[in-house]
Amino acid sequence: MMEEDVNYAEYVPVAKRRAIEAQKILQRKGASSLLEDEIENQKHVEAKPSLLVQASQLKKDQPEITETEQMIQQEKEMMENLSDRKTLMSVRELAKGITYTEPLLTGWKPPLPIRRMSMKACDAIRKQWHIIVDGEDITPPIKNFKDMRFPEPILKKLKAKGIIQPTPIQEEVMMPIAPGEGPFGLIICPSRELARQTYEVVEQFLEPMREAGYPELRPLLCIGGVDMKLQLDVVKKGVHIVVATPGRLKDMLAKKKMSLDNCRYLT
Repeated sequence: MMEEDVNYAEYVPVAKRRAIEAQKILQRKGASSLLEDEIENQKHVEAKPSLLVQASQLKKDQPEITETEQMIQQEKEMMENLSDRKTLMSVRELAKGITYTEPLLTGWKPPLPIRRMSMKACDAIRKQWHIIVDGEDITPPIKNFKDMRFPEPILKKLKAKGIIQPTPIQEEVMMPIAPGEGPFGLIICPSRELARQTYEVVEQFLEPMREAGYPELRPLLCIGGVDMKLQLDVVKKGVHIVVATPGRLKDMLAKKKMSLDNCRYLT
């Protein structure tokens, strides 16, 4: 009786035995599959180059560009960020669907000898000074400040600073405007640092104008990180020149805090 108890095996129904065997098979397949996946992943990791290697390879594959081409590319990317034309349009223009096909006329004209320059002579000067222009009815290049008809205080300040000839890009100032109007000139910079430097240069030339008795010309530094209330105070007085970064400029225009209805010059 005792030997029978020792050798006794509990009866397991056929359905239950099949289920147990199936479970064991699945477990064996699962372990094998996990092992194969792990081996495959390890091969993939070993075959994939590191980010540093990828970056080095991309740098090698890119064609070398000159410093001038790099500056042009940066300016192009900056202007693409301002490609939303609706942001730069006034409420009246949006409501009535007004679009402008002709540039606004100005009263400024270069001296007659400059205007009589041939196209060949203009192209030669632009090539020499690396001046890049685009559009129709482009004014001839001017090689000295006197022919630009700057006011005498500006010419004296330029001479005092040792600046004897213009760089490829220069800007022009306008007469005083009424409170709440402006700007007439807009300078867009890709970074806050460059905007600050440009604004400081603008102020350097406006100071001698005020000292010489010319009407006050108010500039505005429109960048992030500066209290917008202080910027709005300048806008309410009437601003002539705005030096801005794209982000804060779009913010001011979107909130209708500033208008570009009178803006004639974009740098």
